[in-house]
Amino acid sequence: MIRPILPPVLPPITPIVKVAAADLVLQIAAGAVILGIFTLAVWIMLRHSKKDLNEPIIPAALVAYAGVGLILLVVHGISIAAIQGLILCAILLWASVSDIAKHEVPDFITAAILILAFVGFEPANLPSMLIGAAVVFIPQLLVSVLRPKRAIGGADIKISTALAFLLGAEKEIFALLVGMLLGVIIMLIVRKIRKETNKEPFALVPFLSFGAMLAFII
Repeated sequence: MIRPILPPVLPPITPIVKVAAADLVLQIAAGAVILGIFTLAVWIMLRHSKKDLNEPIIPAALVAYAGVGLILLVVHGISIAAIQGLILCAILLWASVSDIAKHEVPDFITAAILILAFVGFEPANLPSMLIGAAVVFIPQLLVSVLRPKRAIGGADIKISTALAFLLGAEKEIFALLVGMLLGVIIMLIVRKIRKETNKEPFALVPFLSFGAMLAFII
């Protein structure tokens, strides 16, 4: 029998290790297929709306979606939460692109988010969902009524309220603060560079969507 000069560096491959490795490969493959299917669906969705969009938005949106989808699968694995996150990301991506291109968001976006909130629904979470929706909706409605010149857009209010119902009070308040703060900072920089006035409206939905996806993931 020939004895090795140096001891083996890697541990011996046992049946348990083989099974774990095969399971990991299977999960990665399944995750890649799921992400690919959803990315293809998003591409079809964006191509369908191509006449209303600027051409560079489509590849940028697909790259962003694939990146977020990969993070969702890494964090949540192949689960209902990951699928819910992928669908939510697609919905918010559609809303963001529409807001950037036309400063309009279809009403079905709000309805889709509300329906998605019932995926994996647990009755114990309903109070937090309702409180979150009320906490987000009422202040924005008051601002719109009392200060119409500085009012938040109707689509922004509806989407943020629907997101509050899905995420719950704590996460949506976090998402709203992150989204609005990020939106204000970035738009101040952009307007400074473009020498635009602060009276020009800007797309808030993309920033709200970023905050919502960040809250969903963490």
